[in-house]
Amino acid sequence: MNNKIITYLQVHLYELKYNSIIFLFIFFYLFLTCYFFSDQLIFLFSKKLIQSNMLKYFIFTNITEMFITNFFIAFITSIFLSFQLFFIQFWFFISKGLFKY
Repeated sequence: MNNKIITYLQVHLYELKYNSIIFLFIFFYLFLTCYFFSDQLIFLFSKKLIQSNMLKYFIFTNITEMFITNFFIAFITSIFLSFQLFFIQFWFFISKGLFKY
């Protein structure tokens, strides 16, 4: 009986490992894609300010500000998109254990 419990635990841990690897791969892929299109993302996020004439242009006083801004926008957007996938994966993992048989 004890050996059977360890086997089920190993199967669940293997599935958790597999899902976490998929999640990390998709997160890094989304991050690279968002970083590549960070200029378009900045435009989409600031479109309302541009239309209301509150914002005409961005001023970067240092070269690192542009890198940090692009990195931050890409990171936040990729977190927002990848956590939706995380919740779907979590639900599919938990839903298998909700059945009695």
